[in-house]
Amino acid sequence: MAALILAVSMLSMWPDSLVRLSLQFDPGEWDYACAYPDSEIQVQAVLTTGGITYPCTMQIRGQTSSYYPKKSVKVRLAPGYRLHGFDELNLNAQYMDRTRIRENLCYLFHAQCGQIVPFAAMTEVIYNGETQGPYLFVEDVDGDFALRTWLPDDAVVYKCREYGASLNSPDRLHLYLKKTFEDLPDDDLEWFVRWLMTAPDSAFTTDISARVHLDALLSCVAANTLLAHGSTYYHNYHMALDEPGSFGRWRMIPWDMDKTWGSDYGPDWPYYAVANQVSEPNTLLWRLWTSPQTRELLLDRLAQLSPDFVQWAASGPVDSLAALVQPLVLVDPYRDYTMEQFGEAVQSLRDWPAQRVQHISPMISDWPLPFRIDPTSFDSQGNVQARWTDAARGSRYQVRLSTDSTFLDETAVYWETMTGDTSITISGLSGGSRSVSYLQVMAMNPFRTESALNRSVRLTPRQSVPRFGSVVVNEVFYRNDGLVSPGDWVELMNAGEDSVDLSGWAFRDTQDRNLHVMGDILLAPGEFLVLLADPGAFFLTYPECPVDPDPFQFGLSSDGEILRLYDPLGAQVDYVPYLPVAPWPEEPANDGWSLSLLSPERDNSKPESWSATHNGGTPGMTNSGDPPWSPGYSLDLQRLYPNPTGGSVTASVLVSPGGACVFRVFDLAGREVLPPLSTTMNAGVHSLTLDVGPLPSGLYLLQVSYAGLRRSVRFTRLNGVQ
Repeated sequence: MAALILAVSMLSMWPDSLVRLSLQFDPGEWDYACAYPDSEIQVQAVLTTGGITYPCTMQIRGQTSSYYPKKSVKVRLAPGYRLHGFDELNLNAQYMDRTRIRENLCYLFHAQCGQIVPFAAMTEVIYNGETQGPYLFVEDVDGDFALRTWLPDDAVVYKCREYGASLNSPDRLHLYLKKTFEDLPDDDLEWFVRWLMTAPDSAFTTDISARVHLDALLSCVAANTLLAHGSTYYHNYHMALDEPGSFGRWRMIPWDMDKTWGSDYGPDWPYYAVANQVSEPNTLLWRLWTSPQTRELLLDRLAQLSPDFVQWAASGPVDSLAALVQPLVLVDPYRDYTMEQFGEAVQSLRDWPAQRVQHISPMISDWPLPFRIDPTSFDSQGNVQARWTDAARGSRYQVRLSTDSTFLDETAVYWETMTGDTSITISGLSGGSRSVSYLQVMAMNPFRTESALNRSVRLTPRQSVPRFGSVVVNEVFYRNDGLVSPGDWVELMNAGEDSVDLSGWAFRDTQDRNLHVMGDILLAPGEFLVLLADPGAFFLTYPECPVDPDPFQFGLSSDGEILRLYDPLGAQVDYVPYLPVAPWPEEPANDGWSLSLLSPERDNSKPESWSATHNGGTPGMTNSGDPPWSPGYSLDLQRLYPNPTGGSVTASVLVSPGGACVFRVFDLAGREVLPPLSTTMNAGVHSLTLDVGPLPSGLYLLQVSYAGLRRSVRFTRLNGVQ
């Protein structure tokens, strides 16, 4: 209810007519900011509107538009100030649009289709008393946006801020700017991307409605198709998740729609385009178009919205907005065209909807259907097995191989053929001088020639490793407040007979928002992998242990947790509801004990399936009733000096009752960098000096092993230090 009251009150405050925004600032500072638009210089200013002044800063915004003569700007009000409910004003210059209203029309049409979109309104901007003509104010998509709209109040919002943000690689999450819950990791987006990349068609069509707000997405894509908003798929959009942790559903929110409605893409722009000529396709969109079930839903929604688009555009929004801005276009100091040309541009906006719908109709009825290339495989003779989905409509397929992934260099194409099938075996590719090759498939019929939506795939021989298997939680360490303090960790074990590709597997504790997604890790039968929270503390105790290099960003409670493990499709495959009290083993609630599974064949959701292991547990090793160290033995690495060192370090070690000790040196990647040194020590405190002078400057770990126990300490090796 609070969000609804805020939304109604805020929008009712925005005037129906043009808002005049007057900015006062130092002209020299602004000229300097304009000379260096990539520097994101913030200029101090005062904003006046409606007789009220607001201290603020102003900054040039936009990647391409920042170099236009008429700059788009972001105005940030000083803390505690709001204008009509907003603390930031995105003011878009619309310099390349002679009508200045094209983007506003697009937001209005998306809203007409029932979409959740940013609030937008035309304004007049004045610099130091001189009008700059019409600007478009567009609301930020952030936490305030979630409160104003019907998004959940705790929605997670990602802005796709750079080219290539196409939901097509977990290695490109840096292209997304998190606008809410910035303190949480981006594992929820990574999990979604990995699912999009790897879910088989059956799982994609079955589970898509559980992963996204499908009805809203269908309307968004259909509206963008009618508007020819091509850039929304690789750059200009937001992704909003209902809640942190990915148990909610995703929503696509369009953004920055200036290159639409006939501006950059003509009426013959392909209805299923999911990228421009230089950016990779958006995986979510091309899977929607190439999966028969979801494609049918998209075409139905497009058929529903097409007449509505023509009727709505003819009902007055073009004429109303044009009349509103015409006086400001007349005095716009950056206008480089006549008012007659302004009128012609407005007329082209009126004509566009009917033209667009007229061009889309034969595309849908006659063109090859959207299709994609499946991942390739190699047989034992080195032949490539290539497959693609059916483009139908009497299509034949041109199949080509090239060393150029874009296939723009015709001289790089070294093999091609034509076929009417949707699969082919390509022989004679093993060996040779071409280290990297790419496969392209073009569908053609009498009406159109079109490439697969994922354009080309790399021919990479790779081992086919299952992404599903018998992986279990095998050991847990959740209490850290004494001598053994490696940080919280959870050990996984592959209890099956085949290796498992863990990419896209996920782990969470009791709270859904505490999500950790695993990367490209292969786990062989019987092998272990440790998920850890604190790498620094962990490797001081276990420098050789196999771990997921990406730590999870949450802790395990000493009062009990529910640990959950999921496969790449989101199915829960393991569940451990441990407690620090009986009937669960109580020792792990004390310092230095781990919770250890008695056997991977037992139900690890039951307390009787677990025991306790002392002295830090056995991460990376088989759980056993007899730990690898002898009872009653103790080891303490008490001191290491000098630290930093230039040539040698001396370790002070306490052992009891005495015996063989091994000293080893590792780098922070866990690689042993010096030969091990073995010695026998009697009970008590001993000093041992090691020559580390041959090592390059850097951080290292000194580990001492005794009676199955291991202790480590960091040291720094620096040139020039005595």
